[in-house]
Amino acid sequence: MMAFQRGLKERLPARKPRDNSVCQVILIGETGHGKSTLINYFTNYFRNGSVERLKVAIPNKFHAATEGYKSTEMDIADGTVSKTSECTMYEFEDTDISPPLKFRFMDTPGLSDSRGVDLDDKNINTILQAAENAKHLTAIVLVFNGRIARITVNVNNTIARMKSAIPDVLLDNLILVLTNCSSRRTAVFEVDSLPWKPSYIAYMENTVFSTDPKKWNVDDHDELSREFVRSMEVIENLLCKMLELRNVSAEAFKDMRTKRNDIKAQLAAALNEVKRLQVHVR
Repeated sequence: MMAFQRGLKERLPARKPRDNSVCQVILIGETGHGKSTLINYFTNYFRNGSVERLKVAIPNKFHAATEGYKSTEMDIADGTVSKTSECTMYEFEDTDISPPLKFRFMDTPGLSDSRGVDLDDKNINTILQAAENAKHLTAIVLVFNGRIARITVNVNNTIARMKSAIPDVLLDNLILVLTNCSSRRTAVFEVDSLPWKPSYIAYMENTVFSTDPKKWNVDDHDELSREFVRSMEVIENLLCKMLELRNVSAEAFKDMRTKRNDIKAQLAAALNEVKRLQVHVR
């Protein structure tokens, strides 16, 4: 790990026992609010990146990929269109912890895609199916732009619909990351506007990945270097928080889907019976 990083092992006086050594996290957020950029910061944490030598797992219009991950990114110049077309897993390993601990971050299609509600519905199903297919999940991370006061009505409704399909036990492991802000003081995002209430909130700038390095002058470089160090500290705090959480079996998702389908079937049967009785009365 880099010199300014204290290391996860030293910051965890007593790790809670896990049924395995994998911490799996799913990232959810509005299109263009920083999910993919957050994964790039995780990449730099685990792979000793720096402003001079940025490690890029997911490319954008300013930075080409450097780490050889499979990417489904598209339309990287259009901020209104989801860059991620499917759920993609990015895995890292912390060898400072014994036994080594793996972190897997699932990047998901962005919500509120400009191409319409139908695509949002498809993206929701894609996210929920990926969660169900996982052996377990450790946390859900919501990523939103901290400089925007509220999420849109469409995104609020979308998240509310997703909430009904996610086990309550996993909602206790909800983390909120607000981008484009360095602290609660600089954030204008109204956390109370979310239908989910996070157990932990992180604030981080992401200018390093959202500006063109070719236009940086000496002052820009110095300021971005300081910001990068602060962002790495935020990343480490996030990882420590994730390690405090208990894994939730994906079986809980399957159980919820089964119950939901049973309720739908019962409602359909009840409606059919009502129609049959109405016809009989006539």
